[in-house]
Amino acid sequence: MKNNLLRILTTAALLVAAVVVYSQNKSAGINISLWNKVSTQPLQESQQTYLNLGILSTENKLHGAAINLIGNTTLHSAKGLQVAGLTNITKESSYGVNIAGLMTINSEYANGITLAGLANIVGESQHGLILGGLFNTIGIDSKGIAIAGIGNFNGYNSQGIALAGITNIFGEDMKGVAISGIMNLTESIRGLSIAGLLNMSDNTKGVTIAALNINSNEFNGLQTGLLNVNAEHMNGVQIGIMNVGIKHYGLQLGVINYYKDKFKGMQLGLVNLNANTKYDILLYGGNLSKVNAAMRFKNKLFYNIVGVATPYLKFSDKFSGALTYRTGVHFSLNKHFDISSDLGYQHINTFQNKDKNLGIPKRMYSLQARLNLEVAFSSKWAIIATGGYATTRWYSKSQTYKKGILCEGGIAYTI
Repeated sequence: MKNNLLRILTTAALLVAAVVVYSQNKSAGINISLWNKVSTQPLQESQQTYLNLGILSTENKLHGAAINLIGNTTLHSAKGLQVAGLTNITKESSYGVNIAGLMTINSEYANGITLAGLANIVGESQHGLILGGLFNTIGIDSKGIAIAGIGNFNGYNSQGIALAGITNIFGEDMKGVAISGIMNLTESIRGLSIAGLLNMSDNTKGVTIAALNINSNEFNGLQTGLLNVNAEHMNGVQIGIMNVGIKHYGLQLGVINYYKDKFKGMQLGLVNLNANTKYDILLYGGNLSKVNAAMRFKNKLFYNIVGVATPYLKFSDKFSGALTYRTGVHFSLNKHFDISSDLGYQHINTFQNKDKNLGIPKRMYSLQARLNLEVAFSSKWAIIATGGYATTRWYSKSQTYKKGILCEGGIAYTI
């Protein structure tokens, strides 16, 4: 008796459910559509589509799959699979897989996998994987992986990986990894930002790698590229051809290093500059390279000299020349006398003087040690006398061309 009663109640419940489903979903949630005016399922607020097959379709809600030759429009949310030859448009949120040959448009959220041959447009947030042949545009934030042939554009934040052929632009924060062929632009970086040409941000905690790295406020981490610029306060390391900072705490490693206000750490470079650096023009001659012109960058204790010289051989020989780099320390005895000592390197080219029979190679290098006395006879002009030792060797083999005492004398002019 109890079993019969249970069967009757179960049958009744199923019949009621079937009536409700039928009343809400005519065609049992299956829509075959040429376009939205010619379809098996009427477009009504109560309709929910489980399977849509057509050319150009419109449905109220999608919980299932929609496959269309041209495009599909869902007036509310879409959950499941959407595939269209050209466009998928979801006027609320999309959950699942959304694939279109040309473009996908989500007015609110895109959660899952979104792929388009041309572009993906999301009104609010994207969570998951979004891949656009040209660009992805997201109104608020992206959490996951965004890949675009040209650019990823976020109104606010990106959390995850953003990879673009040309540019990634974020209105506020980037947390994770951003990689682009040309540039990454964002207000704040928390992670790794790699660009072929330019990384630009306001605040950074992490690593930026590009030909040009510019940070306008506070930087904590590593900048590496051809030119690294931090416009305010940096804690960390700059590695590049030229490094520029205002207040820097850490390491500057480059060919040219510059800071304006404060520096605590170490500058390692061929030329180290700051706001108090003195710039001197040096003109001098000697028994090694005969006529020399150089620029000296003189700081409180250390200095660097970069210059050119000619001839290296005799005046009676054909043209020869040298490039000079020197670095050393100096001490002021009083306002008129200054002593200094430095180590130098010269790259020498003898050009047409090369002669194997005479033992003259085309290219050589010279290592030098100098002790200098500088006497200032005005605030701008000084006389320099130098003594030292130099050895000049071949590049191509372990052979000394000449070595001996170095004597030089000249003048210095402070710019």
